[in-house]
Amino acid sequence: MADVIAVKYDGLNLISGEFQTHSATVKDINQTLNDALLTLKNGGWLSPSATAFYKTLDEDVLVGMGNLIAALNQAGQTIASINATLQNGEQAAASSLPT
Repeated sequence: MADVIAVKYDGLNLISGEFQTHSATVKDINQTLNDALLTLKNGGWLSPSATAFYKTLDEDVLVGMGNLIAALNQAGQTIASINATLQNGEQAAASSLPT
C-alpha cells in the first residue's frame, strides 16, 4: 500500500507567511536596538562597563539576532518551496491519469 500525503496548501502558505512576518519583526527590533546602541556609543554612555556591554551586544546579541532573522527567513522560504513542490507533484500526478 502506498503512503498517503495530505496537504493543506493554504495552511502551508499561512505558516510560511508567519515566518516571514516574524523575521521582519525581529529585523525591525534589531534595527531599533542598533540605533539605540549607536546613540549610546556616541557619547550616551562611556565607561569600562559600557565597553563590556557594547562588546557583548556586538559579539553575542546582535549576531544571535542576525542568525534568528536568517533562520526565520529560511524557514519561510523552505515551507513555501515544499508547498510548491507538493502542489506541482499533485498536478503532475493528476495530469498523468486518464480522464
